[in-house]
Amino acid sequence: MPWWVMPYVAGTLALSAWSHRHALRRRDRDAALAWTDLAGSLCLALPGLAYWGLDIVGVAGRTTLAILLGSGVALVAAYIVAGTLRTWRNPRLSRRQRWILGAIGIAVALLGNGLDAWWGAQALAQAGR
Repeated sequence: MPWWVMPYVAGTLALSAWSHRHALRRRDRDAALAWTDLAGSLCLALPGLAYWGLDIVGVAGRTTLAILLGSGVALVAAYIVAGTLRTWRNPRLSRRQRWILGAIGIAVALLGNGLDAWWGAQALAQAGR
């Protein structure tokens, strides 16, 4: 495993938790959305690490890896959809601001979790061989 993989995965999780630090303390829709993002990031981190040689597949099994990967993708997708709809429905923003902020939100979620999802899919494909 390259030296940068563990800091990347840990940094992705830490950045996700830090960016939602205020929402995670409340008990409302913001908190549910923040927990959805954080759970999705965690579900994608484990299959992502399996790609780099950690024996997660041997310990947990291929089915568990597939469930984690599917759950992670579904949770991150739900977070993206809910966050984008919330941005587009904000009456204080102009139409242009809605599109720009919506695109930034989608890009940030995909950039942070996309690599973990790719690694997890590759680990699942290798485990099937």
